[in-house]
Amino acid sequence: MKKQKGQMIIMLAVLLVLGVGYLALRQYNKVQSEKEPEVEGDVLVSLEKDDIIRFSFDYEGTDYTYEKEDGTWYYAADNTLNLTQTRLNTMAGRVADLTASNTITGVTDLAQYGLDEPSKTFTFDTGSESFTFNVGDYNDMASVYYICEPGSDTVYTVSSITVTQFNFDVTEIVEEEESTEAAEETESGSEVAETEGATETSETETTISGTESAVETETKE
Repeated sequence: MKKQKGQMIIMLAVLLVLGVGYLALRQYNKVQSEKEPEVEGDVLVSLEKDDIIRFSFDYEGTDYTYEKEDGTWYYAADNTLNLTQTRLNTMAGRVADLTASNTITGVTDLAQYGLDEPSKTFTFDTGSESFTFNVGDYNDMASVYYICEPGSDTVYTVSSITVTQFNFDVTEIVEEEESTEAAEETESGSEVAETEGATETSETETTISGTESAVETETKE
C-alpha cells in the first residue's frame, strides 16, 4: 500500500514538473513571437526619410541634384520645374534605410568588384550628416550591386533597386502641365461660344425687328 502511494506521489510530481515546463515554454514562445524581427545584414544608414534634404547622383555623364525645401523637392539647377514628389520621396526612403546583404572587409583590389572606376556615385545628406557611396559591378547571380564608401576597403552588396532607382534624368520626373493647357483651351472655347451665341442672338433680334416693321407698314396701308 505504501509502495503504491509512493508511486502515485512520484507520478503527480512528474506531471507537475511537466505542467510547469509546458507553461514556461508557452510563455517563452509568446515573448519571442512579440519581438521585432531581426534585420539581416549590416545597416549602413538608418535615418528617417524626412531627414534627407538633399541628394545627388550622376547618370549618363550628367550630375543631378535635388533639394527639399518646406517639404517639397526641387531640381537644384532649375527650381521652377514641377517634379513628381512621390518618386523623389520613395528614393529618399530607400537610401534612408540602407542595409547591406553582405559585407566584404579588407579588400585590397577594388577592381575585382568594379569599384576602381565606379560606374556611379550617389550622395545624400541631412544638413548635419552626409553619406557618399560609389557603385561598382552588378552581380547577375545574386541580383545585387557592389558599393563602397570612397577611400574604404570595405565592400557591401545591396539590392539592385537601390542603384537602379537613380537611372533617370530630370525630364522623366517633370509633371506635365496638361491640366493647365486644357483649362486654357476650355476657357478659350467658352469665350468663342459666347461670342458666336451673342452674334446669333443679335441676328435673330434684327430679323424679328424687320418682320415687325413690315407687318406694321402693311397694316397702315
